[in-house]
Amino acid sequence: MKYLLYLNLALAALGAAVSVVMAYVFLAMWYNRDALPSIGRALPNVGAVAVCAVLLTAVAGLASYGLARRRRWMWASQAVLALSLPVLFVEVLAHLKNG
Repeated sequence: MKYLLYLNLALAALGAAVSVVMAYVFLAMWYNRDALPSIGRALPNVGAVAVCAVLLTAVAGLASYGLARRRRWMWASQAVLALSLPVLFVEVLAHLKNG
C-alpha cells in the first residue's frame, strides 16, 4: 500500500500545482479581460479547469489521508479517486477543446 500512497500523494501534488498555476492564469486573465474580447470569453473555461484541479487536490488528498492513517473509509476514498479521475479528465478535455 506504500506505492498506492505515493501515487495518491503525487496526484495531490499535481492537483495543487495546477491549481496554483490556473488560479494565477485566471486572475491575470480576469484583470486583463477588457483588453481583448477573446480573453473574456475564455475565462469560464480557465475557471472550470482550475476548479477541476482543486477537486483533484481535494479527492487525492483525502484518499492519501485515509490510506496513511488506515481509516475505515480508506478503500471507499480510493474508489472515489479512481472514479473521479476519468470524469475530471473528460471535463478538462472538454473545456480545453471548447476554449
